[in-house]
Amino acid sequence: MCRRTIPCVEATAVVQRGDLARLDELLEANPWLATAHSNDVVVLDALLDAGADIEAPGAVLGGRTALADARGFGNLAAARRLVERGARTRLEDAAALGMLDRLEEALAGPTPPSPEEVTHALWSACNNGQVQAALMLADSGGDPNWVGWDDLTPIAAAERSGFPEVVEALRHPCR
Repeated sequence: MCRRTIPCVEATAVVQRGDLARLDELLEANPWLATAHSNDVVVLDALLDAGADIEAPGAVLGGRTALADARGFGNLAAARRLVERGARTRLEDAAALGMLDRLEEALAGPTPPSPEEVTHALWSACNNGQVQAALMLADSGGDPNWVGWDDLTPIAAAERSGFPEVVEALRHPCR
């Protein structure tokens, strides 16, 4: 699917000069979703300050929100900023960001996540180098042998992303 995006420089200039008509056009096209891809928290903040909907759907990954794209593409600075600014986190988001308290709460809650959700969160933790989150999710039933996105298992995702400590922890868990 082709998406209309704009350079971060243009978004910053529009916000700075107060061009409300152009800003409306940019916000309608959800350019801040692309900003989440670039990990540019300054532009992300400017667009959110100008009224962008932090929960707007339309992300590349599953049509979800900018947080899903930021997390999914490893842009953790943007993902953290979105959470700081009030974005709702899913299990995968908490895993990617190493938010152990949110993982514990979800796993022990009255409606625990499905085994599939736990496995997807494990993949996300591994892909983003979150050792403790990966161990917690593996202990909670996450399948380290599941072949997920990019045809990679969680361990292979950690290897590809340059997180040998995650690989080691899952292969040789001394907990």
